[in-house]
Amino acid sequence: MSLFDELLELRDKQRQVAQKQAIIIKDMELPWEKNQHGKMKWFMHPCFESAWNAYVLYTQQLNPGWKSGLQRCQGGVLFYGLEGRMRTRVNGEIYEWGAGDLLTLPILREGVEYQHLNVDKGSNASFLACELNTAHSLGVDKGSGFEELEPGGKITENDLAQGNGKRVPDPVQRTDAPTSLTSQYDRDFESWMKIRERYETGNILVRGADMSWEQNRMGKVCYYLNPEFKRNALLDWTVFAQDIRIHSGKHKHQGGLIIYVTEGEGYTVCDGKRYDWQTNDLILFPVKPGGIEHQHFNTKAGSGCRWIVLFYWPWWEQVASDFVQMQLHPDYVAGKDIVSA
Repeated sequence: MSLFDELLELRDKQRQVAQKQAIIIKDMELPWEKNQHGKMKWFMHPCFESAWNAYVLYTQQLNPGWKSGLQRCQGGVLFYGLEGRMRTRVNGEIYEWGAGDLLTLPILREGVEYQHLNVDKGSNASFLACELNTAHSLGVDKGSGFEELEPGGKITENDLAQGNGKRVPDPVQRTDAPTSLTSQYDRDFESWMKIRERYETGNILVRGADMSWEQNRMGKVCYYLNPEFKRNALLDWTVFAQDIRIHSGKHKHQGGLIIYVTEGEGYTVCDGKRYDWQTNDLILFPVKPGGIEHQHFNTKAGSGCRWIVLFYWPWWEQVASDFVQMQLHPDYVAGKDIVSA
């Protein structure tokens, strides 16, 4: 068999897997795993057989007075707070955050050492973690190495001895200053220095309470990360929360994003088929020719129903993802997009 024939065989295998792949991954059907990094529940993993496995995604729970393992990785990981309050040590600096906040790990040459701590003695803390699945393309080590430096366990006084985080969130800056350099090499060099500076100094904590909500064509949305937000350390991600009071608008795009339900219950009509979900479930839109038409509904109209959406822009560009608006959200009025939280 030629290598080209093997490629066609792989395509056919992926198509077969795609036919069986779940659109909704039910939280209640997944086991908790206790390992050296802590108590975790895996939704997406590099070792899972899947036609669309672009991300690594898990939830992690910290009991009162416990900490996760201390890990060194390349960075580029997103953590969205689900419950409780936490302290996370990032390269020796402590960041206080919790439910509704987004903490990100910058991509640094020497890597990032981080550890989560639940210093509340009365309640659990938990979060959603997401990163790109590059285990089979860039390797698990990537550039800096992937190591578990110490296992999780009970918090000690030494765990709290580090200084407070220095990266206080800055206002959103949507454009970079123009350059005066004329050589393409020099412009490339300057661009890379700006990228490195952004990783080293940009926002790594986005507090949900500081962000505004907008009413757009698909619904009421609050953006945490977006490629236009130039002061964030991670620039290529879009992360937003959506509040579904009755139903969303309807649109069609290529897929390739993930939706984690943080509150309520409802269903999604995807290419004419209904898929039910509830709090802590994960909704996956696979990448397939022709894209996916979909709309979301709250089964208890008027009650709380929210989720968090994550996707990596460069991958969307690679599959020529497009948006076609099929139906506007009923509350959308052109030119009146921004609403209060």
